[in-house]
Amino acid sequence: LGLGLAALPGVKVYPGSANYLMCELTGGLTAAGLQQRLLPGKILIRDCASFYGLDGRFFRVAVRTVAENERLLELLRCATQEHG
Repeated sequence: LGLGLAALPGVKVYPGSANYLMCELTGGLTAAGLQQRLLPGKILIRDCASFYGLDGRFFRVAVRTVAENERLLELLRCATQEHG
């Protein structure tokens, strides 16, 4: 999942050792905006704007099954491409 996320334009992935990955949006899209774009596909990401030291560009995703991770990547790809 980490490599797939890192391949998305406008997404920076931070290494982690738990079953989730912290990501930063490097374009103009916010985590709240991305969250809204993913809701119709029934995908929920964690907006990390309330985390100490982070802002609205950061979000977290869980590492799940291969099929679920592939679906997440496809919907993220579409959502980030729509933004520019």
